[in-house]
Amino acid sequence: MGYDDAIRIQANNVTFEGLSVNALGGNIAVYGNGLGIFNCNLSIGLTVNGDGSQIAGNTVNGYLISAEGNNHAVIQNNIMGRVETKGCFNLIANNAVNSNGLDGTVSFVGNDTVVFNNTLTGSEEWIALNLEYGGKNNLVAKNHVVSGGVEVGAYSSYNTFCGNRLDGWGLSMMGFNNLFYANQLNHIGIGGTHGGTVDAAYNTFYLNNF
Repeated sequence: MGYDDAIRIQANNVTFEGLSVNALGGNIAVYGNGLGIFNCNLSIGLTVNGDGSQIAGNTVNGYLISAEGNNHAVIQNNIMGRVETKGCFNLIANNAVNSNGLDGTVSFVGNDTVVFNNTLTGSEEWIALNLEYGGKNNLVAKNHVVSGGVEVGAYSSYNTFCGNRLDGWGLSMMGFNNLFYANQLNHIGIGGTHGGTVDAAYNTFYLNNF
């Protein structure tokens, strides 16, 4: 069982601004490019399938923001829930995200994404910031992980992590040729196995505070 979409948009270049949206269940589901959601109060989830959305200045209570596609910007939101992006050239910046104990406070899949200056509060037992399997050329900078951990997934490579403060359980790092500098890390674990193969090598660490 489940809920149908509370609001479904199948069009390009639709803008919501200054609205309060509440529902007993379901999501705002968007199928199209160029969505804009600005300064809204959402007690409902948001799923975007398309390119070029801008989600900025909103308050989201208890739900997931999910954007699949390229060139999305999720910025300056106050989110009680989770954020995930799937695609390339996405931006997640200047958000306060509290997952209320759920896994994956901010998760992203893909290449050339920037995760910058977010405050992330997860669970002490779960991941707060997750670069999932195989991501390349992503930049993660100046984020504060209040609780929870950071995981760099298997086969992720050529990513840069700089100026982050990790006050949760630390970093679990797999992948190749990643660069970590000027971070404050409480704990660190490097490597593991994936399909019986060791999956961490040729990573560079410098000027970090462990």
